[in-house]
Amino acid sequence: LVGTMALAARQPKALVTVALGTLCVLFRFGCMDLKDAWSAVNGPVLLSIALSFALGEAIKKSELAEVVAAKLVQVVVPYGPLVLLFAIYTVAILVGMVISNNAVVSLMFPIVVRVCQGAGISWRPALFALTMAASASFSTPVSYQTNMMVAGAGNYAFADFLRFGLPLQLVCMLATVPACYFLF
Repeated sequence: LVGTMALAARQPKALVTVALGTLCVLFRFGCMDLKDAWSAVNGPVLLSIALSFALGEAIKKSELAEVVAAKLVQVVVPYGPLVLLFAIYTVAILVGMVISNNAVVSLMFPIVVRVCQGAGISWRPALFALTMAASASFSTPVSYQTNMMVAGAGNYAFADFLRFGLPLQLVCMLATVPACYFLF
């Protein structure tokens, strides 16, 4: 384990190769069998991540991203850049309720850049707001991998995430958006 970590730290691009090599060594010496390895993988979480990226790619290819960007510019830009940041954060929260945080960023990145170009403003504060909104995904079990992990183990209902997560996301939004606006 220490050798694997040291090698991965020295050559991060080889992380997958090193991890698979270590897994093969563990199999070969009988430290682990295939059943143990497979039981360590959380299937629903892995499937959710993969499907989120597929959904994000489908939305990009269908040109829904461009339509949303055009409408967002048309509706929000007259109210100024601060309102635009709040709108981007809100849309990221809403999208993040149904897909994972990584997929939210990969999906919305081109939209945010197009919106900022259309509005004639810097996209840097908007991308900071986007990544913070995607990272603060507390309102549904689907929105973040650890949410899915604790939902079953803690016997939480979907409504529990909305009841506690949504207010927390709103507090994060009220702290993040002005900070992005004034600092960047």
